[in-house]
Amino acid sequence: MSNNFKFCPVCGTHLTSPKSTNTTRKVAIGIIIPIVIIIVVLGMNLYALSNLQFKGYEATGMDFMNLSVGTKFEVCNPTFFPASFNKLEVDILHKNTNFGTFTLLEQNIPPMTQAVVYGQIKINGEVVLQQLLGSLGFSQGTQGMNFDPNQMKFIGKLDAPIFGIIPFSISHTFSADEISEMVQGNSGQWSC
Repeated sequence: MSNNFKFCPVCGTHLTSPKSTNTTRKVAIGIIIPIVIIIVVLGMNLYALSNLQFKGYEATGMDFMNLSVGTKFEVCNPTFFPASFNKLEVDILHKNTNFGTFTLLEQNIPPMTQAVVYGQIKINGEVVLQQLLGSLGFSQGTQGMNFDPNQMKFIGKLDAPIFGIIPFSISHTFSADEISEMVQGNSGQWSC
């Protein structure tokens, strides 16, 4: 028969174990609660980012030396959570050739608001010139422009690093029609 009591080997008195303070449980709760809070905050930002709506506003100027165009866009955050990201970059492709890149840098969009943000479209001059010369008959083994909007696509990548250090991005491919509706403000998804 097993005895769960312990006795002092010298004097024979009953030894009592110290009362358990459940420190393990308190430490576990102290670790779990901040982790849950962090996950919830990250989830709210990702939800807000995935619901951002963009609408064209205006071109702010052309820099012919750098082949770039400054732009203003309206951004709507229809959620109850703030949205923040480090960079939005959209590659502009025609027949899988990169014609340019649209870039928005770090933004913080408060909940249930719209904001005007500034971006830049950088044009790939070599490809555009090659296509233009090819369409004029000056091509040497290159095809002419033969522009077909159905062969355009826009690949967007939204970088929103977790805590500013852990890389995280959301990617989405848009058609020319979707971009046209977005720029003209005809997408029907404006909630602000």
